[in-house]
Amino acid sequence: MPIAKRAVLEALRLDPALAHAYTSLAWVTVCYDWNWAEGLALAQKAVVLEPNYAFGHYAIGAIYRMLGRISEARVKVEQSLRLDPLSISAHRLLGLALTLEGRFHEAERRLLAARALAPASPELAWMMSTLYITQGRMEDGLRYARECQSDPPAPRNLGILAHALAAAGQEQEAREILRRIEEMSVRAYVDPWTFCRLHTALGENEKAIECLARSFEERSTYALIARVDPLLKPLQTDPRFGELIARLNMPTRPRSRAAKR
Repeated sequence: MPIAKRAVLEALRLDPALAHAYTSLAWVTVCYDWNWAEGLALAQKAVVLEPNYAFGHYAIGAIYRMLGRISEARVKVEQSLRLDPLSISAHRLLGLALTLEGRFHEAERRLLAARALAPASPELAWMMSTLYITQGRMEDGLRYARECQSDPPAPRNLGILAHALAAAGQEQEAREILRRIEEMSVRAYVDPWTFCRLHTALGENEKAIECLARSFEERSTYALIARVDPLLKPLQTDPRFGELIARLNMPTRPRSRAAKR
């Protein structure tokens, strides 16, 4: 991130009106510096400079999602999609925003539309699995969790498979995958957020909180969505969870309430 910041500042020195550079700087400012107001202002400046910049609207929506301003996130991503209807990432983010609002049918429709554009995408299968696990549709969640597996295996994708297995009551299989991911972490980096989600699924909240704390220390981008992550809901009543979220220095504005379904 510091290297990226130096590069984008040089880009802005060369062209102070470069909208794309402002979204890059916004991302670093939010994800690494945790400076939400400045990061949001930078992303907003990008679309002032270039109103039809689809990714600029997407970036604002992504920041709103992290802040828990879900309905505002949805509006901005919809605007991004009107400018770039074939954006797979925007379809995905809109599907996630709708999931967090509790609008599951619409979320499913949006994610299926994205899959029509990229049917072999492990990322989309991962998101579909998250959607179905959130709803308690374990058979569908497990099916998509298996579908998102890749070769070589990706820790995050293995993590959602283990999560789906645990949620479906297949704890032994889930723990076997947990051990496999732990072995992978000896050889290569594995985001502690993956372990946090999995320990949460196994009902091991103590370990889950420890992993989430490490994820914050390592500036994981995934940790930034902890407050709105539906699969971390069992942790949200733990006072330590609130203490970790407080480290992010997010604005105190109340987050959007998910629609009841």
